[in-house]
Amino acid sequence: MKKLLFLFCFCGFVSCTLKYEVTEATFEKITTGPGPEDMVLDTFQGRNRLLISCSERRKKQPPKDEIWDINIDTKQSKILPRTNHPDSIIFHPHGVDLVFDENKAWLMVVNHEEKKNRHSILRYLVQEDELIFDTIFWNRRYLKSPNDVFADTKDKFWVTNDASSRNSNLELLLKIKGGNVVYFNGNSFVKSTPGLAFPNGIVHVENQLIVSTSRENKIFSFPLNDQKKAIASGKIVLAKAKGWDNFSKYNDTLLLCTAHVRPLKFINHYKHSNNKSPVAIYLINLKTKNAELLFYTDGLVISAGSTAIFYDGYLYVCQVFDPYIVKISLAK
Repeated sequence: MKKLLFLFCFCGFVSCTLKYEVTEATFEKITTGPGPEDMVLDTFQGRNRLLISCSERRKKQPPKDEIWDINIDTKQSKILPRTNHPDSIIFHPHGVDLVFDENKAWLMVVNHEEKKNRHSILRYLVQEDELIFDTIFWNRRYLKSPNDVFADTKDKFWVTNDASSRNSNLELLLKIKGGNVVYFNGNSFVKSTPGLAFPNGIVHVENQLIVSTSRENKIFSFPLNDQKKAIASGKIVLAKAKGWDNFSKYNDTLLLCTAHVRPLKFINHYKHSNNKSPVAIYLINLKTKNAELLFYTDGLVISAGSTAIFYDGYLYVCQVFDPYIVKISLAK
């Protein structure tokens, strides 16, 4: 987060400002832990809930790191207990993904242990009332600064490294392409993409690898070869905007992606909750290769929105700092 704040601060001084129009919408807040930065939809075996990765990111606040469960029908929220979690692993979640495999649901969690310099992917078996710890995937050579994860199966997944290390401010300042995407093939990690400047969200769709970048301000699509390595010569730019963050699937051909489009206001919101930080949410069309603005708020509805999920007629948006998500009904 320190790197991201530095990056946004710098970008805010050197870039022009596009004009956005606030989207008409009604909304309601649903309580979570602080910093509900990423979320997934769990509909396995009749469940109807969101699982939220929460971590306190404001300075001088006590650490709070949990996975929260929001019942979509009742809007009741609670911490989902983690069982069998080793004492040797400090839990500090970031990006998450949910995959249904072997007739079970599995939660993949990007985890940061700063003091140990260990950044990993944790896998949990998802149950109705608990998350059962299963595996840690860790390789210091390939997991330099993981940000987001996308799982094909419980054993095969993709991870964005937003930079070449967790403290690479100069790299970000100079737009050095030190980040990348790595792939775990069931046995080992392999580097998939060439260097990227702060890759963030990641989705694998058919033979396309879709990556959002915060420093290049672009969403890229890469074709893949048989070894799951990106073919650099086939790279396509799908969309341009500032501060791209996480993806979710809208349907088979559309993705949702959030963007922190006012960098300085993002910084001010980090400093104090009352300072609003605008959020733009785009529809990315994988067939037509273009992007359309779906929703924009100046920060009144939610600030620093990081993931958006469209489900059952409503838009759910989580955020980087404040302890709630929003359920939005868009005007028709």
